[in-house]
Amino acid sequence: MDIIWSVDRIEEGTATLESDRRQRQVARELLPPGVREGDCLLEDADGHFVLQPEETRRRRQHNQDLFRRLSQ
Repeated sequence: MDIIWSVDRIEEGTATLESDRRQRQVARELLPPGVREGDCLLEDADGHFVLQPEETRRRRQHNQDLFRRLSQ
């Protein structure tokens, strides 16, 4: 089963990922090069993580729109 995770934070070689109110920590070296906080990752059935740039952009845009609406 494929799962989309969001990178919550990266600290001292460990990344905290979130998906549907779940959290997990993984070693930074298991993630794709260049990954940063806020990026979305697909975890495939084999446990590999793949960046999802379109989903990342969609979520960031949604958050910006929400912030704009709330600050009016």
